[in-house]
Amino acid sequence: MKFLSMRVLLSALLCWRALSFQHSHWARGAEVSLARCMDDPESCAAGVDQMRETASTIKTEVLEELNATRTRLDHIAADFVGCNTLTSQVSSYRSSFKAKVESHTLCRKQQQAELDVSMMCTKFLTAMTVNRTLLCERESLTESAADLVSLCTPSAKETLGMWLEDMAEIFSKRHTLWKKDSEACKQAEVVIPVQQSKCNIAESILNERKQECGRALDSVESFSCSWGTGFGAR
Repeated sequence: MKFLSMRVLLSALLCWRALSFQHSHWARGAEVSLARCMDDPESCAAGVDQMRETASTIKTEVLEELNATRTRLDHIAADFVGCNTLTSQVSSYRSSFKAKVESHTLCRKQQQAELDVSMMCTKFLTAMTVNRTLLCERESLTESAADLVSLCTPSAKETLGMWLEDMAEIFSKRHTLWKKDSEACKQAEVVIPVQQSKCNIAESILNERKQECGRALDSVESFSCSWGTGFGAR
């Protein structure tokens, strides 16, 4: 509405300017004709005809200029409409582009958090594997029965009873140690598959997030390129 008001005002100003100029020209002609009519009454008829011709010419010129002005204003209005449309498209593009960038940025932050979880899980798994190796490769669990043969040889002064008591004490201690170390080894082995499963899940989630973020980045790039190509064609 504001633009139309300005348009009407501009048209009125242009018309007023044309009319003022033509009126001045017509007034000067009228003054000359009036002076001639007073000096020579017979020339009044010719003066009237001249004034009519001048008025007709002025009217035609004013109408032509007015029509030309209207045409120019119509073109200007069309240009403004096109400009407003393009401005609206730019605003819409910026809004959409910002939303896509924010979505991609958020995705990358989530990916980083999930990467940290996956790496921490892997560290725990590595530590558990090392711990299992240490517990399950203790000497009490890895030595063979043949290595204990020397322990069974009685001394020269040792009686049968003394030897049996010594063997009972030695093998009781050996058995107790073996049971304790064997149980620790089993517990270390049990937790590894559980941790491995957790790490597999974390890695799977991370891979899915990577693909999601890749698609989000592709969307940003393709949207930007397609709009830029379209804008260049406008």
